Amino acid sequence: MNDKRKRCDEKPLVSVILIAYNQRRYIRQAIESVLAQETSFPYELLIGDDASDDGTSDIVAEYARAYPDIIKAFIRPENVGAALNAVLLLQQARGELIASLEGDDYWIDPRKLEKQAAFLRESPGFIGCTSRIRCVDENGCAIRGKPEWIRQKRVFTLADFDGVHLPGQASSLMRRNIFRAPAHDYSVLTEADTMISDRTAMLIFLLQGDFYCFDQPMSVYRYVPALQGGNVAAQLRGEDGGWCCVVLLPLELIKLTWRRCVRRLRSL
Repeated sequence: MNDKRKRCDEKPLVSVILIAYNQRRYIRQAIESVLAQETSFPYELLIGDDASDDGTSDIVAEYARAYPDIIKAFIRPENVGAALNAVLLLQQARGELIASLEGDDYWIDPRKLEKQAAFLRESPGFIGCTSRIRCVDENGCAIRGKPEWIRQKRVFTLADFDGVHLPGQASSLMRRNIFRAPAHDYSVLTEADTMISDRTAMLIFLLQGDFYCFDQPMSVYRYVPALQGGNVAAQLRGEDGGWCCVVLLPLELIKLTWRRCVRRLRSL
């Protein structure tokens, strides 16, 4: 466990949102990569464990006890799903900026928060920023390429958004905290469609600004097969070990779901 203790008596500039479910094998690396961040400002780490039954919640609680000034653990007694788990954490975030991390991913740049926060503070026209990523398998071995649904442009705008492609993978993102004293009702994040809540959230952010992409990789996205509790996107990896053989059906399914989501958005 990281021996560094970072007090967060002051209001944090950045809130790190970490969602976890049955990721006992990887959760320590995810948390340690947050604690290793070198910043000139205080930050907090909010961890939502979605009723894991493999011991993940015990590890989360262990870290929360060791770092009470940084980490707040929210152990769900019942599984609420990734979308609601994330939204409940967002409602607790005190920082001006929000960074995301998933329980099987991790950061590789110890100055990720510092660099992204500095950019957003100096660039008020942007709602968020991201970075390039590296991909590994369940054993930490490198995977070539990137998921098909990531479109990493220097500047990603609303015009680039088609309901499928995102400016970056979740663990590479930092955004302004639009959920503090919100000007709008964001309950739509869970009401529109829980299957693609990340797309709904991205639409909401892009309506308020653009995303900038750093050239250097700052985070690692881990592919974990579904039988091991992997994520949905893990199903999009090709048999050759890369991401280039993504089949069309999952993307068409997302597009169909997105069109249904848009109809719901219009009716709310």
